[in-house]
Amino acid sequence: MDMTYENMYAYYTKLTAKIEMQEGYTTDSKIALIGTASMDNFVPETNMTGVLVGSKALNIYSRQKFFAYFLAVDYNYAGSDDIAAIKATEEFQNMPCYPAEGSIAVINGIITVKFSE
Repeated sequence: MDMTYENMYAYYTKLTAKIEMQEGYTTDSKIALIGTASMDNFVPETNMTGVLVGSKALNIYSRQKFFAYFLAVDYNYAGSDDIAAIKATEEFQNMPCYPAEGSIAVINGIITVKFSE
């Protein structure tokens, strides 16, 4: 379980760094995290009940709470109306999925991360 936590911590630490390096980022910037995150799994399967690894662990808990509790980050998250408007844009539809280059962009003034189609 500790290895899974460490993998998640590393994944989200890299993500927050990339978000905060976006041009125009401030602590008031709106952030949209869209889709289901995925990562390669380097944690051995233990086949223990209740032990999550890889992408399952990334998506089972609230990203916002993980960021706040473990990374001391409290972003201004976009609401459902903002997210629906972003998803409708051609720019979002043409974006690759994270962590590919171009998977984080400013759309409608909101720093957007596309995790999945």
